[in-house]
Amino acid sequence: MDAVAILSCRKAAETCGGVDCLGFFHRRERSFSGRGDREMSLAAFATCNGCECDPASDEAFQKKLDKLSGAGVEEVHVAACVTGEKRACPRKEAILTALSARGPIVYTAAKGAVRSVSKILAKQFGPLGVRVNTIYPGFIVTEMTEKIHEMPEQEKRMREESPLGLLGKAEDIGYCALYLASDAAKFVTGQDFVIDGGATC
Repeated sequence: MDAVAILSCRKAAETCGGVDCLGFFHRRERSFSGRGDREMSLAAFATCNGCECDPASDEAFQKKLDKLSGAGVEEVHVAACVTGEKRACPRKEAILTALSARGPIVYTAAKGAVRSVSKILAKQFGPLGVRVNTIYPGFIVTEMTEKIHEMPEQEKRMREESPLGLLGKAEDIGYCALYLASDAAKFVTGQDFVIDGGATC
C-alpha cells in the first residue's frame, strides 16, 4: 500500500478544511488518478508554515518533512492552493524545491492524470500517425530549484539518492524530448520516460 500525504496552504486551510483534496483522494481524481489497482493510504494532511516561512531554512518545516519521511510517505500531493491553480503562493518555488530535495518525497501536481490521458491519446491518435509519450523528470536543477546549492545537506542527500551521484540538468530532459520527436522513436508511443538518474529504481 502506497503511503501518500497532502500538503496545502496554511492560510487557505483556515477556510477550506481540505474538503476538495480529501474528495480527490477518495475518488482518485486529479493527481490521485491513473494509479490502477494500487492501494493508497493517506498518511498525513499537512500545511505549509505560512507565507513568512522560508522552507529551505525553517527548522520547523524541515522537521515536518522529516516526520513525513519517517512515516514512510512516498508521495506528497501539493494542493492547488500552493501550486497556484487557485491563487498565487509567494513561497511556491521554495516549497517545491524543499519537497524535491527529499528524494522519495516528490512533488506531484497532476502526474497521474497526465499518465492516464497520454495512454488514451496514444491509442486514439495512433492510427493517424500521432505518437504520445510522457516524460517524468526527477530532481532537475532549474531557476526554480537552483537554491538546492545553498543547502549542502539536502544537495548531498539528493546526490546520494541517485546511483549516478548526479543532479539532473535541463538538457537531460531535452535529450529525451529530442529523441521522442525524432524518427528514431517512430515505433515508440504510449510510454512513460522517467529521467531521474535512477533515483526511483
